[in-house]
Amino acid sequence: MLSWILTDTGQPPSWVPVQTPIAPRERWRRRITDDDIVIMTWDYDIEYLLDVKGYKGYYVQHFVHPIEDIFKLPLDFFVSESSYIQKHTFEHYRVPSYLIMPSIDHAVFRPQPDVRRTDSRVMTLGWGGWKGTADVEKAIDLVRVQGQTVDFVLVHDLRPEEMARMYASSAVYVSGFWYEGFGLPLLEAMACGCAVATTDSKGIDDFAIDGETCLKAPPRDPEAMAAAVLRLLRDAALRQRLATNGLAMAQRFQPKRTVDAWEELLGLRTGRPLFLDPARPRDLLSPTPDTQRMMQHLRQVCAQQRHRERLARIKSAIRRVLPF
Repeated sequence: MLSWILTDTGQPPSWVPVQTPIAPRERWRRRITDDDIVIMTWDYDIEYLLDVKGYKGYYVQHFVHPIEDIFKLPLDFFVSESSYIQKHTFEHYRVPSYLIMPSIDHAVFRPQPDVRRTDSRVMTLGWGGWKGTADVEKAIDLVRVQGQTVDFVLVHDLRPEEMARMYASSAVYVSGFWYEGFGLPLLEAMACGCAVATTDSKGIDDFAIDGETCLKAPPRDPEAMAAAVLRLLRDAALRQRLATNGLAMAQRFQPKRTVDAWEELLGLRTGRPLFLDPARPRDLLSPTPDTQRMMQHLRQVCAQQRHRERLARIKSAIRRVLPF
């Protein structure tokens, strides 16, 4: 069994080490056969998915979708990365899905005895928009107004080993996400023995339990987040209890469990994928008038999105050279 990751550029992601071979997706467009399995991970991949052969699946990682019509297509299978996404996908789109949660590399994300933990250090990841960094920054300002010393660290794009040491050096990891598919950084922080304060971003519910493994606050509520952070900084016993419970919870998310689940679903050991149903026709995307219209609509949506992105790049380039 040969596996490839197909990307636009053929380059690996910068934020995680990848050992699987990577290739430009266009190079493989006509090489995919009827017996191959193609899994997309984001809505805008649907245009490519519709244009290739093979069994077609969608690994659903968010519950906010720019192209909701995807869930009306009779793909071969759907996989959810958290219990919340699985529940949301069924309740909103009537689409059943397999549940396969991510895991973390415990050889990297673990307690670091040689790293000194700073009791005043609060760490977050530096992303904007719906990832809530601005809300976290406001919360930290409110904590300081209360007279609490805070060594606030905002990080972005560190290698996994660097992230692990940063988690291990922090008293509190804060997540301000408005919504979340799974919340892997939270689990990484727990695995490194760091206490967690987070928004109630839904996808984290498989491991983030308010009052047991973390403290939760409503999304987009800096005041509530500030109260949670302040409580953790001022209550060392609570901080230690949540960190201990979080570490134990993180140990449940082992890579072998995730790999075994994917291998079972895709039939890598048995030779027969779980999603195959003899009662269903092999070509699930065979043309029907409704399916053809939907596929054409999805292609148009993807084309419009590419056009908007191209215009944005052009405008950005113009702004860089104009004096106004």
